[in-house]
Amino acid sequence: MNLKIELKKSHKYLGLTVGMIIFIISISGSLLVFKDDIQYKLRKDYIFHNNPKFSNNSVLPLSELIKKANQKINEPLVWITVPIDKRKSYEFHYYERDFSAWNYYDEFKVHKTAYIDPFSGKILKIYNEKNDFFFIVLRLHFALLLGTTIGSWVVGISVIIFVVLIVSGIIIWLPKNKRKLRSKLWFRWNKNTKFQRKNYDLHRILGIYV
Repeated sequence: MNLKIELKKSHKYLGLTVGMIIFIISISGSLLVFKDDIQYKLRKDYIFHNNPKFSNNSVLPLSELIKKANQKINEPLVWITVPIDKRKSYEFHYYERDFSAWNYYDEFKVHKTAYIDPFSGKILKIYNEKNDFFFIVLRLHFALLLGTTIGSWVVGISVIIFVVLIVSGIIIWLPKNKRKLRSKLWFRWNKNTKFQRKNYDLHRILGIYV
């Protein structure tokens, strides 16, 4: 049995199986790198309460803030973010989750963030995080918008298979001698080179560099 021939078959079929999943995981992960910076700019007017009298006043007790918030938001309050910077709003997080659900939209029943001025108790803005672009991208990255129980397994197994693809790809690529090394490090195309060959060379050469 020729090892490289068998590895090529495995490499091809495993790639066809998880290729699109890995692509989605990679693109969504790249987008998430910019999440904090973009959200900071979009929510800046609410992240900072802009209360001109905050330096002379003291913050309201949490119990009073919760009471004021509950009058407008009838959802389960799970945690509160209290920033060190007194210029910033308090973040009230409303959250309810069903881990038995098979998809993202059924799993996250409630996921909201309320920005509240801690000095006046005024609710500055309520965001439905469930429909937020970056949170959807986050769930796409971790679970492909499936329920966490199912999706995390699909993503985890796909990543393990991807590692196998990388290792098998390197073994397949390894040249037998120095003469063949040159052709595996750069493109050697001419006018008669067919598309299939160009596509194969792109995969092989760009793949090894990446």
